[in-house]
Amino acid sequence: MYFSITRDEISLESGPLAIQAYKGNGESILVVDDIENQREIMRQVPDSIGYNTKAVSSGEEAVEYLE
Repeated sequence: MYFSITRDEISLESGPLAIQAYKGNGESILVVDDIENQREIMRQVPDSIGYNTKAVSSGEEAVEYLE
C-alpha cells in the first residue's frame, strides 16, 4: 500500500473516525506482491470493507492486467 507523506498535524481532539469513513463503494485496488500469503492478506482487508481487489505477483503481471 502507498501512503503519501504529510506534514499536517493530527488533532487528537477529533478522535478516531467511524468505520463508515473507511468503507469503500466497490472501488478497485490492485495488490502487487511476489509472496502469495502477503497478497491474500492484503486483499482480505480491503475486500472486507467494500473494495474490489485483484492481486498479481509481479510488476509485469500488473501492467498486463491493466492493459
